[in-house]
Amino acid sequence: MLAWISMIMLCIFLGSCAVVTVTSCYQIFKLVRRLPGKRDYVIKPQHLKTSHG
Repeated sequence: MLAWISMIMLCIFLGSCAVVTVTSCYQIFKLVRRLPGKRDYVIKPQHLKTSHG
């Protein structure tokens, strides 16, 4: 009986870790997907400086 309880607790712990990991990856993916517009705006002036330099 104690083995089943520890097994269930372990499954709940691993499940919650998986949920946290997936949620974090989703937030990072959303952030990275939103960045390229801003990143291009930042890279273009630097690229112009290096091409003129």
